[in-house]
Amino acid sequence: FLDDVPANKIVDFEAAMLSYIRAEQSEFLSQVNETGDFNDEIAATMKKTLETFKSNNTW
Repeated sequence: FLDDVPANKIVDFEAAMLSYIRAEQSEFLSQVNETGDFNDEIAATMKKTLETFKSNNTW
């Protein structure tokens, strides 16, 4: 997911992504934090979330 993010922008990308997930996907984040699970459903949600973030945000 980070292949197209310049190395000098990784920290900015991470901060913006975490802010986005906390604001837009708080229920998903809570689910992951509470259960610690990682399954196909969570992977698909994470992939979709990252794709949406990358297409709509600047970092």
